[in-house]
Amino acid sequence: MNPSFAGLDKDASFWSNLYLSAGSGEHLNHAFSLTYDKWSEKLQGGTAWYFYHGLTGSINTNYTGAGFTYTRPIEIKDGQFIPSVNLNYLFYTKQWFVYMIDGVLDKQVDPYKAPGIHFMRYNILMPRAGLLWNSATLNMGITASYRYRHHIGLRTAMKDP
Repeated sequence: MNPSFAGLDKDASFWSNLYLSAGSGEHLNHAFSLTYDKWSEKLQGGTAWYFYHGLTGSINTNYTGAGFTYTRPIEIKDGQFIPSVNLNYLFYTKQWFVYMIDGVLDKQVDPYKAPGIHFMRYNILMPRAGLLWNSATLNMGITASYRYRHHIGLRTAMKDP
């Protein structure tokens, strides 16, 4: 979603989202997010805070993250342009229950190992920029984002010995 909607019409809103997915015979995945946005008189712009949590079941990986957005409308004769900047940070870890069970299992008796042995996997930094045209007859916008993935430790260390 375009981050320029934060604080639109000098209002506040709260959104939540839960997305569950699983194909036939596949692992369950979920994604949960909370968003709170409001208009700030002090900053003369909109702000938004985000919280993310999810699970990719096929690789037993959780992610947790947070984000922030700032918008500042520019008044034009028939409407307003609303540029925005947004920064999100997510960190990915091995699924907590799987990590604990891996430490308990006797590897000599039960050779099964879930993908990877390390708890910390990688970080993602995701900046976004948005531009929104807001008028009485039309809301139209564009958003650009970039994902920078940083592995915690060596890639070879992620593999089981």
